[in-house]
Amino acid sequence: MMKKIYAMAVLLLAVSNSLMAQESETEKSVSWTVPANYYSEPLDANFETTLTYYTDGSISLSKLYGSDYTLEMKIETESVVDGIPEISFLNYYTAAAPYYYFNAGDYTLCIYYQQGSGYSGWEGDAEEPGLWFYTYLYQGDSYIKGGYDFVTWSKNNISGIASVAASADKADSRIFSLSGMSMKADGKLAPGLYIRNGKKMIIK
Repeated sequence: MMKKIYAMAVLLLAVSNSLMAQESETEKSVSWTVPANYYSEPLDANFETTLTYYTDGSISLSKLYGSDYTLEMKIETESVVDGIPEISFLNYYTAAAPYYYFNAGDYTLCIYYQQGSGYSGWEGDAEEPGLWFYTYLYQGDSYIKGGYDFVTWSKNNISGIASVAASADKADSRIFSLSGMSMKADGKLAPGLYIRNGKKMIIK
């Protein structure tokens, strides 16, 4: 009897783990993507990149400084400076906070992020571009310069999401998440960025 109970428990645990894995996989999916311009202030140079926005509020930027590296970030909706949510960085190879290091081909980026400092910002959505953060740039062991990196894009090139503004025009009172999901008007909104009548609104 005990063996049967144990076997059933193992089976239930395996099924539960499988369902949790599937759920975690479905939690993050591409909301929208767009070709973008990446401007490096330290180099005074532009790079072509692709920005991808995911449903969990994370972002990726491909071809960092023209390399094969993809920079991964997250919008910090709970850390807002002057009305602008900050960006934290996910796939650094080493960190001594607030300094996070990334390989980018011939360059090494040291990106500064400390919650509440305002050195990074997300002012973008599917309708209006804007992403920036502060970088100390190195080539080999040589320090080049510090400065802001800016990412901009055109809403006309957005793919993977219906126009939030167009949806809002049909029903001005409706509120949308950045991923284009219609929110319940009678429900309490979690802190973060939303779209109403084609314009951004911030819930703190």
